[in-house]
Amino acid sequence: MKKGDYVVILAIILIAVGIFFETNKKNISDKNKNNSFVIINVDGKEYSKYKLLGTDEKINIKTKYGENTIEIKKGKVNMTHSDCKDQLCVEMNEISKSGESIICLPNRTVVTIKSINNDLDVVLH
Repeated sequence: MKKGDYVVILAIILIAVGIFFETNKKNISDKNKNNSFVIINVDGKEYSKYKLLGTDEKINIKTKYGENTIEIKKGKVNMTHSDCKDQLCVEMNEISKSGESIICLPNRTVVTIKSINNDLDVVLH
C-alpha cells in the first residue's frame, strides 16, 4: 500500500468515529422526559399513571392475577418483584424512554413509558 492509501483509510476511520459519537450522544428524548409518564395497565385497563421525572417511589400492585412491585427512580422504571413463575419481567432491563415497556404476562401487567412529545428517531415520507 502507498502512503496515500493510509491517509484515505485514516480519514474514513475518523469520519466513522465522528459519526458514531455524534449519533450516540444524549438524544432529544432526555429533554422530553419532563413530559413522560409511566402508565401501568392491568388486564388491558389503566391501573395508575405517574410522572417519570420527580417521582421516586415503589408501587405495589395486587390483583386477582398476582402481585408486582414497580420502582420509579431517577427517571427510570424497573419491576423489582413479581410472584409469577418465570420471573422474566423482573429480569428485564430498566426502561427510561418513551415507547419502552415491561410486561408480566402471567399477571397481565404492562408498564409503559409514554411521552406527550414524540421521541421518534426518524420520520420517513
